Amino acid sequence: MNNKASILSAPPNPVTFYVQAGSHVGLGHLFRSAAVIRGLAEKGISARVRLDADTLGQEEAAALGLGGDSFFHSGPGPVVIDAVSIPDAAATWLADFSLRILISPVCDRADLATHALVREAPEKLRGDLPDQSELVTDLAFGFITARGLRAQPRDYASLTLGICLSGGDDRFDLNGLLGELSWVRGLDEIRLLDRRIPEVLPDYGPKLMHTQSTRRPWVFLGPANVFLGGEGVMLAEAVAQGIPAFSLSATSDGGKNTALVDTGSVKLIPRAPFEPASLISMLSDRRSLEEMHKSALHNVGVNSGESLVGRIVDLLSAGDYPK
Repeated sequence: MNNKASILSAPPNPVTFYVQAGSHVGLGHLFRSAAVIRGLAEKGISARVRLDADTLGQEEAAALGLGGDSFFHSGPGPVVIDAVSIPDAAATWLADFSLRILISPVCDRADLATHALVREAPEKLRGDLPDQSELVTDLAFGFITARGLRAQPRDYASLTLGICLSGGDDRFDLNGLLGELSWVRGLDEIRLLDRRIPEVLPDYGPKLMHTQSTRRPWVFLGPANVFLGGEGVMLAEAVAQGIPAFSLSATSDGGKNTALVDTGSVKLIPRAPFEPASLISMLSDRRSLEEMHKSALHNVGVNSGESLVGRIVDLLSAGDYPK
């Protein structure tokens, strides 16, 4: 089946996706929804997308073959919600759908959901969900974008560090971070994926490879044996390949990535206050990195990439809404 064609050629009542993407919210929601849409298409279920995005989000969606509708479809019917902050007008429109499946653990309108399917449910999401809604948490849901990636053994005689803090515009001090990383023992190379252009001195220690964007991030980041990211989908993608991952996190408890942290393959580095000595120490500890690598290899068993799609299909099959 031609997945792109089935995504864009909608039957009378396809599944609607409400997706946010762009320089502020990042691109993780878009990539996750695109992976779900491809999975549904493989099962003969088509989708249409209501895209809430700036220019960056629109460009990335177009590259993925997801042409966002310029008009609102109304319910009844199923809608999948993958967003951060939903405007009131969109919330009113979404409320008309009879089946509202939330797949973003950081959405500010969890009260809209009839079902929430997330890899982790932060306290705020749990508090906002209606009493009658269904909450399903499953670490495997977080691996939906990792379909096609494969784990492989890695050694740690030297380090190649992959960095992608966000697909959008991250405000963390990039140049300050790079300066601190020069102190990491045995760090030979940094592969940086960031929309900003870094400023480093000509005699900067590690070899620095940089790209501002790529449609295939893990082709560029593939040689890395350790990964430093934000809090988005690429943490799970690193773990799926057996790569120890460090998350520059706004929370101290793991937030939406608690389940990944609990596997032992992901560690948190608080953004504020940022303590570079802690990150340098962790990256310089080869024994710890090897243990994280083993944990990641052990946990790729959940990386079927099918769990989230399968659960959505079950809800679509059981739904009492008009199809």
